[in-house]
Amino acid sequence: MVIERPGTDFLDRLYYGGTLPVEAERLLHEAALSYSDTDRAQRYLMEAFVRFPGHVPVYIACYKFYFYKGNLPEALRYAGLCRDYMARKLGFPEDFGAVTPAHADFEDYKSDPRFYLFTLKAIGYISIRLGQFGEGARYVRKVRELDPLDRMGGSILEGLLEKAIRGESDDD
Repeated sequence: MVIERPGTDFLDRLYYGGTLPVEAERLLHEAALSYSDTDRAQRYLMEAFVRFPGHVPVYIACYKFYFYKGNLPEALRYAGLCRDYMARKLGFPEDFGAVTPAHADFEDYKSDPRFYLFTLKAIGYISIRLGQFGEGARYVRKVRELDPLDRMGGSILEGLLEKAIRGESDDD
């Protein structure tokens, strides 16, 4: 389901290092072009999700779409899929709570372990936003443990959690 439009030659470019099938890339590009039409964008994303399972860029696109559309439960679901995929890929325990700094170098910005850490931070943030403070706190603690130098900004997430528990908005 590709619609030809003038000025869409960028649809032919590869943005994921050639690791994603070309048709999956096209579906993600079409979803981005259709962002303002939520139903249409979702159709493109779901087609990519069904046809190209196990491709992290598809999961990320779904996560970002739902996050920016304000559908936090769905964003949380896709962040969890990213976390689970990366845990399997890296040979980490299924339970994120059992992952320790000894499992990998979480400080390398271009590494899969950093991406795994990002998924933990995303899940923590969304959990806090959904009022799931206990779950959010578990993720915040894990991010802080795996990133003791705070390069991922876990301390900001920690502050957000504390404000949320006190009933303050993060704008205060």
